[in-house]
Amino acid sequence: ELKDLRLDPPTQCSAGPIKDDHILRGQWSPALTISKGIHSYINTQLVFKLVLLSICSLLTDPNPDDPLCPDVARQYKTDRKKYDELAREWTQKYAMGP
Repeated sequence: ELKDLRLDPPTQCSAGPIKDDHILRGQWSPALTISKGIHSYINTQLVFKLVLLSICSLLTDPNPDDPLCPDVARQYKTDRKKYDELAREWTQKYAMGP
C-alpha cells in the first residue's frame, strides 16, 4: 500500500506518493491534450485512460536522459542488471507485500 511506503520508504527513494506533479513535470504532450471542440466538458474516462497510459509508458520505457532522480538514471545506464535487481526487490517489498 502507498500509505506503507510513506511510513517506511527505502533510503534514496525516488518513487511513491509525492505532492508535486513530477510525473508530467508540467510538460505538454499531444497525447494528453483533450480537445474541447464541440463539447465543453472533459471526458474523465478518456483522461483516466491517458494518465494510465502515460504511467505505463514511463514504467516500461523510462527516459534516463530526463530523470527525476539522477542517481537512479545513472545506475540504469551503467549497471542495468543491478538496477533491475533493485527494482524487483522494491516491487516485492513495497508493492506486493510478504
